[in-house]
Amino acid sequence: MEHDLPRTSSLLCLLFAAGLTSGQDGISDAGPFCENSGLQQLVAQPSGGVWGGPVDTAGVFDPSVGSAGSPYTVTYAWNDTLGNPLVDSVQIVVLAAPIVQIDSAGPLCENVGAQQLSASPTGGIWDGDLGAVDPSGLFNPIFGPQFSPYAVWYSITDTNGCSASDTLLIEVLTSPLPDVIEPLVLCPYDSIVQVMATPPGGSWSGDVDGQGNFDPSMGSGAYWGLYTVTDTNGCSGSSPATITVLDAIQAQLSPAGPFCADAADAFLWATPFFGTYGGAADSLGYFSPQSAGPGQHLVTYTYTCPGCCPTTDSLLLTV
Repeated sequence: MEHDLPRTSSLLCLLFAAGLTSGQDGISDAGPFCENSGLQQLVAQPSGGVWGGPVDTAGVFDPSVGSAGSPYTVTYAWNDTLGNPLVDSVQIVVLAAPIVQIDSAGPLCENVGAQQLSASPTGGIWDGDLGAVDPSGLFNPIFGPQFSPYAVWYSITDTNGCSASDTLLIEVLTSPLPDVIEPLVLCPYDSIVQVMATPPGGSWSGDVDGQGNFDPSMGSGAYWGLYTVTDTNGCSGSSPATITVLDAIQAQLSPAGPFCADAADAFLWATPFFGTYGGAADSLGYFSPQSAGPGQHLVTYTYTCPGCCPTTDSLLLTV
């Protein structure tokens, strides 16, 4: 006698048509994924089924297909223990990742100081080689060209939890290092001097003219000049010059004479005191008409002091 078999396969076909599964079998929940999150392995039970939709044969889903077509339908088909076909499907949502861009920066001269970098959208975090950029995007080229170019990157996470970043290489250029030959210590009666500096071709500012010439007749005191050189890259470097003009207290001999040839020795008065006599006078400042004899005789008096310039006065004495 024949027996009718249960119509399981017909029921499962209905389940298949309805896109339903039984028990815990089927595709595990997946997503949403950020479009830049990389390949994602989907999981389904029992193993050995067939994947369908925008996945490969192993069930790997690539979110880089983008958010424009989201959600994406993925299916998984298998046979139960009785050989009846089953299928499950899921809708996978792909979220757009932030579009991040660092604004162009550099090349930068090593001595320009900290520079604020910018990027869009705002609100992200900065990082970079050697800590040359702080989290707010302030880049400091102080480490110099020896480590150039510097990689800096900017990352941001949006409200969906999707992250993106951008990277920029910043070149740091060598700045000129001019050198000024100093210190210059001058006297107010010195001639105009040119302050020397290297490399040539720079410009001067301050108490000197454009060629670095300084006139000591400006008087005693402290003066300065600044020598600046700009190279072919547009990088500049400066070096200061300190110029000191010392006091010069004028020595002065009081008038004396004429003297008779048989006159006694005469003391020659001079100011300031404690200077040095020279010429026809002795070291104490005395002039002897008898020793000098008839005619004209030159006497000098030089005065100097610590931190000041020597000055000399002269007097022509007649016997």
